Amino acid sequence: MADGDDLDYMSDAILQQTTDVRPGLPVLKRVARQRQLEEKQKEANARSRMKPLSQQQAEKRDEALSQPISSDNIGFKMLQKMGFKQGQGLGRLGKGRSEPVPLELKADRTGMGLAKEQKRRAEEMNNMRQQMQQKRQRMQELERGDFQQRMKSRFAEREVQQDLYKSQKVCEQLDSTKGVTEPVASWYWPKVAQVEDEEEESEEEEEEETEEEEDEMEPPEMLQQLTSYLRTEHLYCLWCGTAFNDEKDLTDNCPGDDAAAHG
Repeated sequence: MADGDDLDYMSDAILQQTTDVRPGLPVLKRVARQRQLEEKQKEANARSRMKPLSQQQAEKRDEALSQPISSDNIGFKMLQKMGFKQGQGLGRLGKGRSEPVPLELKADRTGMGLAKEQKRRAEEMNNMRQQMQQKRQRMQELERGDFQQRMKSRFAEREVQQDLYKSQKVCEQLDSTKGVTEPVASWYWPKVAQVEDEEEESEEEEEEETEEEEDEMEPPEMLQQLTSYLRTEHLYCLWCGTAFNDEKDLTDNCPGDDAAAHG
């Protein structure tokens, strides 16, 4: 029997030699290799189509710049002859630049110094905006402070007017209790609407003089003078709201002669 007749085609040795056990005709190695090359070419074409040319160039440039200068470079060889060592700074003391000057690409057609000029102008505009903003904030703070001060002054004036009116009413009551028919000064008592009657010229002149005196005095001065009169003549304190028995009682029990002393 021939040697070929002794082979068992169903044995493991025959199956291990077969790369493709699927049913059908065996694929030749040359055809399989051709298919692999075609697939790789298709992938390369797909990658190249996905990225534009400018991006591919930028990637290649960045890859080249990221690599250090090789020892085969002519400039590097010249530096080595002058005593330069890789990683060392330039200069006699080795404190100079240790890396090449970075590359700055210019993609537009404008002048070389335009970018720096634009940067300078942008910085100036930014500084100007910051200064204007700070000035605006200071103005707002000043206006806010002026408004608060005006409100405080207005509130203080209103309090003075109220205290002055209270003092005038109390003065009229206390003077009337002592039998005083006319105030020491016309403004010591509250103003009362009077019926227009024919008056003598002398009385009109006196009223005009009194009004001029009132115009010259400010409400705080009027309040101080009137409260002093009440304390002296009637032993009365406006802010305590009571009349004391004598001067000693007034001195011992009254905190002072103004609103600030009474808290």
